[in-house]
Amino acid sequence: MDVPLLKKYNPETFCDVHISNSKMGCPGCHHPYKATDDEGTHHFTMLRDPLERLRSAYSFNRHLSKLKDPNITFETYVNEPHIPDCQLKMILGHHCFDMVEPDSLNMSLALERISSPRFFFGDTGRWNESICLFHKWYGGSPRDFELLNNRPTKKRSSFFNDADYDFKETVFFNKAMTIFNER
Repeated sequence: MDVPLLKKYNPETFCDVHISNSKMGCPGCHHPYKATDDEGTHHFTMLRDPLERLRSAYSFNRHLSKLKDPNITFETYVNEPHIPDCQLKMILGHHCFDMVEPDSLNMSLALERISSPRFFFGDTGRWNESICLFHKWYGGSPRDFELLNNRPTKKRSSFFNDADYDFKETVFFNKAMTIFNER
């Protein structure tokens, strides 16, 4: 949660439109997609390269590992069955670390959702471009603080290997970036 950022740049002051997840009780927190018939509801997410997201979660105290072992390897961490495919799960309405069988992750539905004109997504690896596209969609001009990287990724550590991981989310992310490029 980005409490310091939200305190410094209150959305009620800096947003030209009403953007809030106050119904969920935690601005800045992660929430899975929830279908709604409300035409005024728009969805927003910033996607991240899946392997980079996994490296970050691993570096952040082996985030939500069920092994409770700070010495596990990256390889062991990413092979815990609930760890991969977080973003894909969230767009399909699951929590990030829910146990969901990879075969039940409906990539077509996830791509349909993010293709909707009521679903904005960007790419953390293309932050400035994503913020500019957001303003193209919703109006206004980017403000300096929107272009700041308030969560820089630490230098890549030597404990990460460059193995090819075969996660469904990698295919989803690549297809999402094709949609992003077309916008």
